[in-house]
Amino acid sequence: MLARWESRGGKHWVELHGADGCYSYRGNGCGGSLGRLETIDTAVVVVQAKVNSGYFLPDIAKLPMKRVF
Repeated sequence: MLARWESRGGKHWVELHGADGCYSYRGNGCGGSLGRLETIDTAVVVVQAKVNSGYFLPDIAKLPMKRVF
């Protein structure tokens, strides 16, 4: 695991995983590939953008997830 974001209560979460330039994410009930990216920092930016958009939260969520690792 390279990074993790959680909702305030911890019910919703997403983790960034990667090796050899290939990255993926896994969350509660979801997952996907980010493909080949140049750096870990780029992968974090991509997942952070999804987090900021509310991609990993139900529509009724009011607060965004925060990075905890």
